[in-house]
Amino acid sequence: MSIASDTITEKSGYKLHVVRTDKYKTNTLVLKMKAPLTKEDVTYRALLPYVLQSNTSKYPTTPELRSYLDDLYGAGFYVDVAKKGEYQIISFTIDIVNEKFLSDPTPFSKRHLGYYQR
Repeated sequence: MSIASDTITEKSGYKLHVVRTDKYKTNTLVLKMKAPLTKEDVTYRALLPYVLQSNTSKYPTTPELRSYLDDLYGAGFYVDVAKKGEYQIISFTIDIVNEKFLSDPTPFSKRHLGYYQR
């Protein structure tokens, strides 16, 4: 069993990094957005991720959203805002169960995260 393999694919406007490993029973998805620091936007960008992680239209309160995540085999959703040089980086992270450890053969992302083919 290899520990991890990393591939980077250049896409239009972003880079996709995929790190595969059989070591863990969870999958971690991370979205990072980088933008130049400006006086006009720094405060908004610092607050935005925390507002976005607090609720959704389907789960209008933070406890309801967190309860839903707990029902997804203890899924976690986190945000972070950091400064690197003259850039502000917003990170969104979700940890979900690796579906190969579930008895239901339907992909987890289709059953619970709303990724259905139309």
